[in-house]
Amino acid sequence: MVNVAIADGTGVVGRTLIEVKASKRNTKSSILSCRAPNADEKPLAPTYEVDYANIASLVIFLGERNVQSVIRILCIAATSLTRSRLNLIVAADRSSATKRFIPSSFAIRYP
Repeated sequence: MVNVAIADGTGVVGRTLIEVKASKRNTKSSILSCRAPNADEKPLAPTYEVDYANIASLVIFLGERNVQSVIRILCIAATSLTRSRLNLIVAADRSSATKRFIPSSFAIRYP
């Protein structure tokens, strides 16, 4: 089974990805968010609040949950979009479990 984390996957694009992944029996999906879900939200997958500013905690999170692939959805609401994205890339690279990082945009410089 492939374990996929969709970063900032609470919007329309993220929900679509979760729906598609849910239809695949060999995929387990979760959502990473910079905020806890509201009580009235009904996420399609387990949602975890993470601190994108803390690379070490991201590495631990990815490793403990054996996240093999990270898909990063563009989150316009983020105040430090570039820094949070770069931190997630570094964390995915440092995590022994994570083998793939899939960005949703290509206009930002990546390391």
